[in-house]
Amino acid sequence: LRTELQRLSDAHAHLQQKSLHDAMTGLANRHAFDQRLADLLHCLNEPPTAQGFCLVLLDLDHFKQVNDCFGHAVGDAVLLALSTVLKERVREGDLVSRWGGDEFAVLLPNMPESAYPSWLARVRASFDEAQQQIPELRCDRCRCGVSSGYIWVNADDQQSASDWLQLADRRLYEDKMVRRQPPSVAVQPPEWRAAHCSPNPEQPCQALIATTAMVDLSDGDR
Repeated sequence: LRTELQRLSDAHAHLQQKSLHDAMTGLANRHAFDQRLADLLHCLNEPPTAQGFCLVLLDLDHFKQVNDCFGHAVGDAVLLALSTVLKERVREGDLVSRWGGDEFAVLLPNMPESAYPSWLARVRASFDEAQQQIPELRCDRCRCGVSSGYIWVNADDQQSASDWLQLADRRLYEDKMVRRQPPSVAVQPPEWRAAHCSPNPEQPCQALIATTAMVDLSDGDR
């Protein structure tokens, strides 16, 4: 009987673990993120322990183009690369989650607002280095970038989780627009890229050509 109870307990724990984590990346999923965000907002109303936190939304630049040009296996490798970088760049008590698709959400309790720009710069640099380990992305103009929107939440602010997420998403959109100033890039067909794209990062990549129009954010590669 004790063995059977232990088996059931282990099965329940396994199911609970799966319900809170993204299957591909192993990161927390949106449900786990929502729970943690609610806990942090609740703690803001409990002085003297109340402490602010940084809410971050991240989104890959040109991920759809990489997927279309190189295939979903390379796209998955890019997602895993960013997941690994984020896990390495957070502390105990922080939370990294896959928000959905190529979007990620991060909660950074007790991080000063002034520390965020340097944290983001380290994430971007490490992510670019990680992508260089993917053979198809050795050319620097083929790799994805990272747009971000962040909000510093403190005890003086009385807004809902939905309000904070909308504000962070708006800032993410603004950052995405800045990072997509023309000329933007268009990806040539895979067969053309295979014939022309140099793996040497010192040489310009002919597989990505400049265009004069802004990329419409409604194309699914927001």
